Amino acid sequence: MQEQTSCPVTIVEGPDGAGKTTFAREYAALTNARYIHHGTYPLAYNGLARLYYESIWPALMGYEAVVLDRSWLSEPIYGRVMREGKNRIGGVYHRMLERMALRAGSVVVHCCPPWQNVEQSFKARHAQEYAETIVQIGAIYDAYVDLHRVTALPVIHYDYTQDTMKNTHLQIMAHRPGLHLTEYESVGRWDAPLVLLGDRFAQHKDKDSWHQWPFVSWTTEGCSQWFTAQLDAEGISEYHILWLNVASDAGPADLNDFLHAGSRFFREPVVVALGEPAHLAAYEQHVPHITIEHPMYWKRFRFREPYAALHKVLEQVRI
Repeated sequence: MQEQTSCPVTIVEGPDGAGKTTFAREYAALTNARYIHHGTYPLAYNGLARLYYESIWPALMGYEAVVLDRSWLSEPIYGRVMREGKNRIGGVYHRMLERMALRAGSVVVHCCPPWQNVEQSFKARHAQEYAETIVQIGAIYDAYVDLHRVTALPVIHYDYTQDTMKNTHLQIMAHRPGLHLTEYESVGRWDAPLVLLGDRFAQHKDKDSWHQWPFVSWTTEGCSQWFTAQLDAEGISEYHILWLNVASDAGPADLNDFLHAGSRFFREPVVVALGEPAHLAAYEQHVPHITIEHPMYWKRFRFREPYAALHKVLEQVRI
């Protein structure tokens, strides 16, 4: 019996007039994926991250592949130009979304034809685009050049004036991170060098989604958002982390099976147990690991101090 995995997500990004929607629709048809277009959402603020999450949920669960025409990655770029610098997602939600997107082997396709093509397209369809002036679209075009610096997801480039769909598809497949087995409620990169083990999911809180993922929460209660901010401050990329809770509604995880499923690791990962319950689960299953204080402990009792335990992780992994 073949093991079921999550389904792939392909994120198509780029400025207005870059051929983004045409590529996204054609690639969705080619790969039999659901095409989803994300607009400007002028009335969405606090719930915007949840909206993006829900659009990739079918892929996370292994139901169907998804192609996103725009995503949360456009928020800081368009916010800088169109909303006086306001980023409606922010760094913490950005990381959480990428944490889940990595479960679905997400690849970002940056649509980047020559500027003169974008300029010509924008002038021809000005009334249909979000940007209002050619100066704005120029600033957006320039900002997308650094897209690879603001995402942990693999980025490939597509220029419709010279690249073919076939070759771009091959690039996407070559760069796509591994898909997760659906029997595990894991997120992050499937073959990451660092595995972070939590205990169990907390009780649902206001604003939480029904389906829970390790250290993903839409509320500031608990420690998920705080811990994510600490990782960001230490420069630990989501691309280097695989997340798993040792217990869930489905029962305790078989850590050895999980860590060696499909022999996906190029080398043995560093396993870090967050707190005593995760340590005991790893110890009882004879999984080599190191243990650090749970982030909730640090947030609650030592929040005025740097989360020193992370330095212990960095020394082990040397990311």
